[in-house]
Formats: sequence, C-alpha cells, structure tokens
Amino acid sequence: QEFNIYLKKEIKERDNYICQLCNIQLEKQRRIKINPNSNWATVHHIDYNKRNCSKENLITLCHFCNVSVNTKRDEWTKFFKIKIDKN
Repeated sequence: QEFNIYLKKEIKERDNYICQLCNIQLEKQRRIKINPNSNWATVHHIDYNKRNCSKENLITLCHFCNVSVNTKRDEWTKFFKIKIDKN
C-alpha cells in the first residue's frame, strides 16, 4: 500500500488522533504558522521500514514522540508491535 495522505488519515482516525505513546490528543492539521509548538499527529512506521505501509505497521504518534523513538529502535519496534496487537 502506498504511504499517502489517505492512508495517513486512515491511521490517525483509527487511533482517534491520540499519540499512542504519550496519549496526548493531537491536532488534526499541522499549523506551524499559527503555533510552532502545537502538537500534530504523525504516522510512524513501527519497523522503521518506509516501504512497509501495511496498517499493522503504522501507528499515530505526536511529533515529539516520533522524534524520540529514533533511538533504541529494536526496543521501540517490540513495544509498538505489542501495542498494535492489543488494539
């Protein structure tokens, strides 16, 4: 499946626009010009493989959590796989 705005919207809606790590309610659109500190929804590839766009490999994160999970990738992959399986 192609990683496009429609797929991203579907994942964000599935996750109710809630960051699946810190549980913060997210804005539906990124509004940088209005508030650069606003927390917008991003879609994260659980296995870090940008070509794997299956819905089971995608999860909604806030921008800040998405940046923070770029270290210890093996641990985060396991964590998110468990989380997505529970849903």
